[in-house]
Amino acid sequence: MESDLLYLVKFIVLLIIFIVACIFDLKKRIVPNKIWLFAILMALPLNVYEYILLKYNLINPLLWIAFIFVISYAMYLFDFFGGADVKALVTLAIFFPAYPKFFCFPLLNFHFSLAFATLSNSVIFASIILFFFLLKNLKKEGLKNFKLVYFFGFKVKIEEIPKFYNLLQFVTHEGEVQFTLKGVEPSQEIIENLKSRGIKEVWVTPALPFIVFITVGFILAVFIGNLIFLLFSFRI
Repeated sequence: MESDLLYLVKFIVLLIIFIVACIFDLKKRIVPNKIWLFAILMALPLNVYEYILLKYNLINPLLWIAFIFVISYAMYLFDFFGGADVKALVTLAIFFPAYPKFFCFPLLNFHFSLAFATLSNSVIFASIILFFFLLKNLKKEGLKNFKLVYFFGFKVKIEEIPKFYNLLQFVTHEGEVQFTLKGVEPSQEIIENLKSRGIKEVWVTPALPFIVFITVGFILAVFIGNLIFLLFSFRI
């Protein structure tokens, strides 16, 4: 019962911290480092109490923290993540060195790392936006000129690029208009180069506030479990 209450307190504390981080991410696409430092400082006394209470092996949590850092940093290097997303996942791995099992949660499955389950869930949740883009583009463009870019963004007037959106096309040094799925920050020079090629509508993609998806993935991981493991548990 004591461990149940401890995990509930830890969940509430970290959820509040994540919500604050989400607000910064939505408004500025930048999350101050002091938020993660504060979270780690909050985690230390709670983790000491948790270890005294449960006496678990410290090797596995340390390995999982290292694994989460490596995999999230790799995603950062390949431009799938922002720096704040890496810090959020590492903070989560530190905050919950053991997967929290309290009361009747998680409902469906229970595995080794809450941070890894959160990452899996957040990727699944974020991928929904790809199908939103696809449906939006199919409705407007149809299947006739189908491109892979249909999954990653949509067209807007070049003078009306929304805030926190990146370009999915640019002009190369050779003067050719080229598509990219990573997204390019819309500088004035890039926009003028596109205009000079007669482009009036340009493909854009939102700079996703991924902390929001991580927060949703965190809630799902605590109360339900790892959705990927759940999908693979079904037998055809």
